[in-house]
Amino acid sequence: EYTGVWPKDPFNPASELTRALAAQLSTPIKFEYANGVVSRVSAPAGVSTPVLNIYRGILNILQLNVKKTQNVYELQESGVHGVCKTQYVIREDAKAERIYLTKSKELNHCQERIVKDIGLEFQEKCHECKARGKALEGTASYNYIMKPTPSGSLIMEAVATEVIQFSPFNILNGAAQMQSRQNLTFLNMENSPVAHARNDYVQHGSLQYEYGREVLQMPIHLLRVTNAEEQIVSTVNHLVASNMDKVHEDAPLKFVELIQLLRVARFETIESLWAQFKAR
Repeated sequence: EYTGVWPKDPFNPASELTRALAAQLSTPIKFEYANGVVSRVSAPAGVSTPVLNIYRGILNILQLNVKKTQNVYELQESGVHGVCKTQYVIREDAKAERIYLTKSKELNHCQERIVKDIGLEFQEKCHECKARGKALEGTASYNYIMKPTPSGSLIMEAVATEVIQFSPFNILNGAAQMQSRQNLTFLNMENSPVAHARNDYVQHGSLQYEYGREVLQMPIHLLRVTNAEEQIVSTVNHLVASNMDKVHEDAPLKFVELIQLLRVARFETIESLWAQFKAR
């Protein structure tokens, strides 16, 4: 987990999260894989939606639509993010017996994009802001090294990098950026069957991300909520005290934190706080 300021603070092992998910991540899932396309993902009922999405993220790197008659082409490809514009570049090195494939995906050019807007019920649309730039932008790139075999191509190495930028405020340094990386390397081939519990497997459809029922935090600096009411009061007092003469540089972040705290608070708590602050 990363709870500091990039790039000065270090990553720390998320031991609590690892322990909480260990049992589910050790449960095998099933999927169909034909001609480079992943489909019909299924898992036991005990596997939660967030864990199933982790599995989808791993399987997503195996999704390949290779055309034998073209070296450079683009198409709308299904994946974790939805059905998005994807460009392929393929180069073959016959002497080294290797195929080098590069795939890039534009996450803002999708026929069907998996996206969910939260907390925007009273938001007014700003067409001028959209003209200046989108609030959410992203791209993903994949590099593969494959070895031709009589039965098809064997993936020897796959490296994936995804960058998503979220800029809710049109201000300097007002963007949050998330980068994720995956590295898969072929080690060996085993023919022994995978041992799994005799559970009833439930169909969960394709690779596309599935939203759960949990309250999601905004993709800014994640909050550790211990006492929502006390943290709301502290944040409101900070916003008032620090923005009397001029707007403080941390005001946008503190405002987003306030929204997040209000979202996890109970209705009775918000009603009580409103009665406490409305006269000020």
